[in-house]
Amino acid sequence: MNNDMEVIRALLDNGASPNIFDMGITPFLLASGVEAGGLGGARGGGGGGAAAPNTELLDLFLAHGADINSKVTGRLSYSMRLSRSAGWAGIEGATALHAAVQSGRTEMVRYLLDHGARTDVTDWSGRTAIDVAKGVAPKPIPSNFGTANIPAPVVAGEDLAAAGSNSAGGGRGGAAPRPASPEIMAMLQNAASNPKK
Repeated sequence: MNNDMEVIRALLDNGASPNIFDMGITPFLLASGVEAGGLGGARGGGGGGAAAPNTELLDLFLAHGADINSKVTGRLSYSMRLSRSAGWAGIEGATALHAAVQSGRTEMVRYLLDHGARTDVTDWSGRTAIDVAKGVAPKPIPSNFGTANIPAPVVAGEDLAAAGSNSAGGGRGGAAPRPASPEIMAMLQNAASNPKK
């Protein structure tokens, strides 16, 4: 979270895993811009495509076995929903590529595709990064998703059933998803038609 390269390198060199999940995300996902509370620009970066990715950090994680296609996981579990706001649940299943597309970070999209990110991976709602780029809205999160007969938690001021509008492609407050730039769409379509082996 602090982009402390010296400490990160020492930890990785001594066996720390870049694929361990904490609150549903891995260090690679966090470094690539999947924020703890939703999708956005990477730390030290900012959205809107302006900030260049910290490729030194991402390269370091990949060199130590980070999964470039790892997904946010566990955000729809009952315990996670109790401890976090509804908006956190909406990024379930998102990859770094989903996040980069959603936030319009052209250089991050390019980096991820150049390093093997797949365009066919789906989030929990069944959307690929190309769907996110097209502005396809996620389906609403059922109020009892993944809880069987456990009652859904009450989160002050938010309706969990409506949280789908806050997920990747959604935006806070139910804003309609925005299509990605033509450059991002072209990169995704090119990668989809010429997958790396």
